Amino acid sequence: MLDGIRSNAHSFWVKLAFGIIILVFVFWGIGARQSPSGIVASVNGENISVKEFQSAYARLDQQVREALPGATPEMIEQLNIEQQALQSLVTEKLIAADARRAGVEVSAWDIRRAVEQMPYFLNDQGKFDPEVYKKVLEQSGQNAADFEGSVAKQALPRKVARLLSSGKDVSDLSAFRMYQYQNDQRSAEYVLFPYDREGQSVTDEEIKNAYEARAVEFAVAPRVRIEYIALDPEAMGDENAVTEEQLKNAYAARQGAFTVPERMRARHLLIMVPENADAQTAAKALERIQALRARIVAGESFESVAAEAGEDGTAKDGGELGWFTKRQMVPAFADAAFALNPGDLSEPVLSPFGYHLILAEEKEAEHVRSFDEVKDELRKTLASETAGAGLQDAADNVLASVLGGADLDAAAAKAGLSKADSGLMTAEQMASALAVRPSDVQIFMNTAAGTVLDVPVSMGSALAIVKVAEVLPQMTRPLDEVRDTIAGDLKLQKAQDAAMAEARRIRGVMKGNELPEGVESAESDYFTRSGQIPGIGMVPQLSAALFSAAEDSKDWLPEAYPGTDGAVLARLSGVRPADREQFERIKDSIKAAMLPVEQQRVYNAYVYGLQQDAKVSIRMPQIFERKNAE
Repeated sequence: MLDGIRSNAHSFWVKLAFGIIILVFVFWGIGARQSPSGIVASVNGENISVKEFQSAYARLDQQVREALPGATPEMIEQLNIEQQALQSLVTEKLIAADARRAGVEVSAWDIRRAVEQMPYFLNDQGKFDPEVYKKVLEQSGQNAADFEGSVAKQALPRKVARLLSSGKDVSDLSAFRMYQYQNDQRSAEYVLFPYDREGQSVTDEEIKNAYEARAVEFAVAPRVRIEYIALDPEAMGDENAVTEEQLKNAYAARQGAFTVPERMRARHLLIMVPENADAQTAAKALERIQALRARIVAGESFESVAAEAGEDGTAKDGGELGWFTKRQMVPAFADAAFALNPGDLSEPVLSPFGYHLILAEEKEAEHVRSFDEVKDELRKTLASETAGAGLQDAADNVLASVLGGADLDAAAAKAGLSKADSGLMTAEQMASALAVRPSDVQIFMNTAAGTVLDVPVSMGSALAIVKVAEVLPQMTRPLDEVRDTIAGDLKLQKAQDAAMAEARRIRGVMKGNELPEGVESAESDYFTRSGQIPGIGMVPQLSAALFSAAEDSKDWLPEAYPGTDGAVLARLSGVRPADREQFERIKDSIKAAMLPVEQQRVYNAYVYGLQQDAKVSIRMPQIFERKNAE
């Protein structure tokens, strides 16, 4: 399926951020039979292992829990994460197989660019730092080869998406229809029937019944409190024990770590060009940036022109890029920038992003930081490394003391440390605040209060001796805590019901389009399809009904609608079409904004086609039938 479009591949498509797309499909004709050891399912004869499934499940489960921190186990169970994990793996296998057949692969350059853009590996200046990269991987227990392999696996669907959408364009007609949809305006004549909350009353029985019906809303996730002694090598390291000779030897052995590559500081001005743009679009962008360059040469400041005309996130800072190395920029940009001397302004430079103007401000040649410059940080590093080398033994000694009967305060004092208390936290809060692995947090949750864990627990770079001090199961907030909230909601609902009833009564007695005597209407300002109607509030259903009415209609809508402050009767009173001249001025930006959506549609259709032709066999049906069996 990729063969026909592979030849249209262009440079790395960094401008479109396609995520890994998990499409949920209905499976037809999936057979179930006895599984060979370790195989969950097969896709066109290619196996999905238990390890792959567990990894996909854990990733999805963590994403769900981070997105829905207050979700109860029952709510999470309804999401059917097992089935979603399987479907994501099926899609992954199908894309990988089709890509292999077409000769599409993720290059080392693709992986490098993907890694360099990940926020976890940036230094304080927001730039990719190889040392940060290595440190983060070490702390997470991963090696670079395995991590970059997973990056390649995740990058493949994005590369396939780029190939599929290569050459895809948005027509002027489609763009205008979108512009019309977003910018056509209408106004309304309306009658508002205000909600009278104060005139409503609720009984204790009504509050109790509502509390029972809405119990899920008032659920509090399980929480745990731990007391712990953290052994952090950075805090435990004795800098005074590091000798001058050790410092000099380490400095000589680690010259690479103290080598600062050639770098420069510059500003740029970017005029974006879609990667698959036609020659006319590219020519217009080049003409525009040449005109901007002429303004700068004539005396305008680069900073002000970049702030006015730049089309990326640096424009607000006058195009400021800060310090960067060649590695941190795409080759076309890096080659042009580093060929400049401080103060030089480049000619237009074409990169995968578009056309740039570059103003060089400062340059530094590659150099090795001096011993005096790095001595203090090297001393801290060596002290930390020394402490780290004996960290496991030190943690075991503290743990032995606690298991031998000493309380945490005494054991901590003996080791020159102190005890800490986490306070009550949910699993997600603890994993985030204390850098504890989610699997260890679940152990805390399932351990009886008062228990000291018999192995040290990782907390980032530290090892901790942990006592589970308190465990609170999932609970529902007591009625007294939420009584006022429930009472207010019930009063509002009663007020809405009463206002809607009155609005419907008035609509029922209207003769033609004449309002009954004593009923006054108001006129709204013009509004779009967004649903926000001046004077009425956010009422998408009413907005849709008014935009569906004939432009010459004078009839009151047959239904009443609940607005923000009252029930509403309305009819169309004015029509203001979208401005065609304005559309022509911004047409290109509209088409650029629509392009990713069109490309996404192509990709979705491609994946759906693969899915329709796939032969999927479930080898471990019990994984997916467990919930039904229970």
